[in-house]
Formats: sequence, C-alpha cells, structure tokens
Amino acid sequence: MNYGVTKDGFVPKPLTAIIDDLNARAKAAFGSTVDLTSTSPLAKFIHSIAYEHALLWQLLEDVYYSGYLEYAEGSNLDNVVALLGVVRHQAAPARGEVTITLAPGYTDPVVIETGTLVGTADNSAVYRVTSPAQLWVETDTLTVTVPIEAVEPGTHGNVGAGFITKMVTPKSGIGGVTNAEPCTGGTEVENDVSLRLRAAAYSFVAKGTVAAMRGALLAIDGVSDVRIVEDTTLCKATITVLGGADEAITATIEDTRPCGILVEWNRPTLTPITFTVSVTGVTGHETFEVVEAVKSAIQSYIDKLTIGEVIYFSGVADAILDCPYVTRLENLSITDGTNVADAFGESIVIPINTKASVDTITVTVV
Repeated sequence: MNYGVTKDGFVPKPLTAIIDDLNARAKAAFGSTVDLTSTSPLAKFIHSIAYEHALLWQLLEDVYYSGYLEYAEGSNLDNVVALLGVVRHQAAPARGEVTITLAPGYTDPVVIETGTLVGTADNSAVYRVTSPAQLWVETDTLTVTVPIEAVEPGTHGNVGAGFITKMVTPKSGIGGVTNAEPCTGGTEVENDVSLRLRAAAYSFVAKGTVAAMRGALLAIDGVSDVRIVEDTTLCKATITVLGGADEAITATIEDTRPCGILVEWNRPTLTPITFTVSVTGVTGHETFEVVEAVKSAIQSYIDKLTIGEVIYFSGVADAILDCPYVTRLENLSITDGTNVADAFGESIVIPINTKASVDTITVTVV
C-alpha cells in the first residue's frame, strides 16, 4: 500500500499500519521474541509514538489539500485565491444620514463635530458623524442632516428608518436625532464559501463573456452582488452592481465586456418593505428585548437578500421563530405598499434591478 502523495491523491497512513511498521522495526532491532504485548513497556512506548505519527499524517493531509481551491480554508484559501488575483472582501461599515434637531428654547449655537456619536436606543449600533454642522436659532438652523458611518463594520449597522434615536455623545441643546432613511452597506468579512465561489467563477472564464464580467465584478473590493440581464435582440447587457467603487466597476466592465456589445450599469434601487409582526415572547424577558430581537432578525434576513431576490413569507417567519426570545408567531404581514404577503406560500416579488430594504418594522408582543 502506498501512502502520501499518490496518483489517487493524498493517502494518509492509518494508525494500525504505523503500529505494525513500528512493531516490525522493534523485532528487527531486538529480536523476534521481544515482548510486544499490550501491557509491555515497549508496546506502550510504540503506541505513544504511533499516535504522534498519525497526527503528523493528518497534518500532512491538511497541508496537501490546503493548496486546492475546493478544500482550502481561512488564510490558506486567501493564499490560493491570491494566485487568481482575487482578494477576500473585508467587513464594511453601514452608512446613512441622521437629522439632528435643536432643543426648543435653546439659543446658543450647537456644533456637531466630526466624530460625534449617535446610535440606536440599545446601543446595538453606534455611528460617527463624518461631516460637521451647526445648529443655531439666530441663523434659523433648527435642524441639520449629516452623514454618518457605523463605528464597527458589519451588518449590525444596517438598520431601518427611525432606528437611530440616541445621542451617544452627550451634547447640550440637542432636542432629538433620527434617521429618515435606512442605513445600508454594512457587510461582514466574506466567508470561505462566498470567496471560493467568486474565485471559481473568476478562474474558469476568460474575457468577453457574461460570466467573465460577473466574475471580475465580484472580485472588486466592496462588491457584494451583481445581476446581469442580457438582451440578445439589441446586443445589450444591463448590469446592476451592489457595492464597490464606481471607477473600479466601469474599468472592469470595459476590460471584460464582449466586443460589440453595449453594456450599461447601474446601482440597485431600494424597495422599502413594511413588516407588521405579533409574537409571544419568552417569559422572563422584557418586551423591548423581544421587540429588538425580532427587528434584528428581520433586518438580517433582508440584508442577506440579493438583487431582485423574492421575499418569502416563510423565510421571514423562520427568521422570527429562530429568535431566542420568541415562542410563537401570532401574526405577520409583509407589504411593499402595493402587494401583501400574510400567509405561508405567499411572497413579495422584487423587481429584477432593485433590492429589498426595511422601511418600518412594527412588533407587538402578546
């Protein structure tokens, strides 16, 4: 039996074979009558050495397969895809805007410095102001809208309209803060499955095909989804790209598009979705804990949807029921303002070049 790298791949040497070989070496060194019964000191020593050898064989097998796209994990996968020019997407912070209001009767100017912190009521998501502004009654500036960015990258910063209500940085003269629109764009570090699929798509295509364009676009840092619609009659392709820098996207399309094909690209428009939920919470937990858990579960479900992906009633219901604070889903209604899904088997169809976003989530705990 051949072990190690063979024509059939890597074959690790099993523990029993290692013990047999060590026993044979012991007999060759000490004579055929040497005591190798299980209770003998030499046998115990051989078994200890054999166990360590078996671990080394397992490590050798791991090293062998770490060089293959299909099997590599973690930093080993990073090294493999780097040979293709593909880099793992890092976590990105959510971004949006908040409107800050001057407190009634406050007459002194209030400066909102860059770095001022705002957040959700429970501090589950905290954001920094990225551009300064000033409130002052004498200039009739009673409200200002400023851009914000999540302090920590990740999907937890993707919150719906009205979720940001707290001035984390205390400041006199502030009457209130809120976000009229959802905060979006927050992503987690790309997992191995997604990275492996992107690298596979990028590695098996050349330029001049739809697959080539999609693979190359997905390799751009910050791009999380790509939807391509072909019109063979007009020799045209329309590409919708979520994330990434405009310049990089334009350059990549020009570098990979088929010759003679008109290509237009755009950003997905957002389809705001309203959720109305009624649940039974776990005894012993405060109502606000249940409410926030349900809102977070719905937000996470929406964040994971791709461009044009349908919202299924069953998918949202499952996400809610997976909440540790929920024991029963009493009622669920999902609407885009025109269509309604309020029973299993129903769904909200999202236009092909748009992405679902959370408008409002109303949760009642019974």
